[in-house]
Amino acid sequence: MLLALVDQIARRASVPGDGTDVRTQKTLLVLSALLFMPPSIVWSAVYFVFGEPLSAAIPFAYIILTVLGLATFALTRRFALLRWVELALILVLPFALQLSLGGFVPSSAVVLWSLLAPIGALVFGAPRPSLWLLAFLALVAVAGALEGSLRGTNGLPNLLRTTFFVLNIAAISTLTVTLLAVFNRQRDDAMHLLAVEQERSEGLLLNILPKQIADRLKAGERCIS
Repeated sequence: MLLALVDQIARRASVPGDGTDVRTQKTLLVLSALLFMPPSIVWSAVYFVFGEPLSAAIPFAYIILTVLGLATFALTRRFALLRWVELALILVLPFALQLSLGGFVPSSAVVLWSLLAPIGALVFGAPRPSLWLLAFLALVAVAGALEGSLRGTNGLPNLLRTTFFVLNIAAISTLTVTLLAVFNRQRDDAMHLLAVEQERSEGLLLNILPKQIADRLKAGERCIS
């Protein structure tokens, strides 16, 4: 089912003239945006039920902004804009959510989700991915510096906090592995297609020229007398 979804996204997100790398990056970006929505819905609902409306509003804001971003991308095909918006959202919103919940332990270290921003920058082909990593490290440092000034608690019961710790680690790991797996699949398909095209080109060359001359041309020789 996931591979079928990937193929459908690839067809809809790509435009004529896209190279293989760009096509893969678009597919993975749209896929990741869709995969982030279900946990965002769960977070928002749980925080609201347990009396944390500000915290509930943050993942809900991600859903709204992502839907708007995907709609804009569908209309304008501005991939760079969608990429920047998604990376910025996944970087900043978990950090804001952690502050609203009272710190590392009360929030189940939800700021770990921000790590997906530098990972995404690499996978989606963003310029200067190292800057996204530096931004993540800076946010973690700020979160640590602010830890003592936060309320240090929230309305979530301890069992639920522990559950969120487990879910955060499991979800981040799953999403990371999924993105990398799809990236590898797309890359393998592209390499296979390239090999097929190369074999076809060589066949056409052999149909036009004698094999000895064709071999010399493939070896890089340009002046053949």
